[in-house]
Amino acid sequence: MISNQKIGLIAGNGSFPALFAKAARERNVEVVACGIDGETLPEVKGLVEKYYELRLGELGKLIKILKDERVEKAVMVGGVRKVRLFKEIFSLDIEAMKLLWDMRDKRDNSLLGALIQRLEREGIEFLSSATYLEDCLAKPGVLTKRASTDGESQDIEFGKVIAKELSRYDVGLTAVVKDKVVLALEAVEGTDETIRRGAALGGAGCVVVKVARPNQDLRYDLPVIGPQTIKTLKDCKVSCLAIEAQKTLIAEKELTIREADLAGVSVVAF
Repeated sequence: MISNQKIGLIAGNGSFPALFAKAARERNVEVVACGIDGETLPEVKGLVEKYYELRLGELGKLIKILKDERVEKAVMVGGVRKVRLFKEIFSLDIEAMKLLWDMRDKRDNSLLGALIQRLEREGIEFLSSATYLEDCLAKPGVLTKRASTDGESQDIEFGKVIAKELSRYDVGLTAVVKDKVVLALEAVEGTDETIRRGAALGGAGCVVVKVARPNQDLRYDLPVIGPQTIKTLKDCKVSCLAIEAQKTLIAEKELTIREADLAGVSVVAF
């Protein structure tokens, strides 16, 4: 239950903040959204009761807004291009600088976990980022018309081990493999760029494996795929995508699977 039928939304990039806002509206839940300049899609503003736009790193302002609005529960939906932290480090406010200063490292898990802990000290409880979006979670099995071939299935099993080990160190979540050869591993560049880099080396017929972190904290940074992912797979002539069931969000699910079918890409949730 959402206290007082009000929820705070820290809205990052991608389509999920808008999907969350729509789902909350259908449940008559008031949404107070804090978007990030250069990340949050404009349509989010028209889907919520109150919308505030912040620059990256305005943590003090974020805290003040949520407290002034008497937000007791919140969600963090959508990501932020982490590379911006390096380019815009001097735009961070005192609260954000202190948060970074106190951290042992700046991996995603550390950064987002520290942010949530800081906000929870202000009395704000964070819910799963899949709140109201449970139907978007990948269900186990073959999601497309075409199942993986024997060779692709072998690459999936091989890639799962590699990607899980990578995720254990919170470096990235995606591995690109072909014939049991690792072509690319995700770092700060993100999934699409990892796919392009791997496919440039392996050519047509690569397999992409995307996993969740071990003991994935559902309050932030769930793995996400969507139509843009499929477009990248198609452009790169990738033949198969494997994702982790119940821990991966699929944006615009029907469209995503339809586009995969049209591209001949097999999508499997393990």
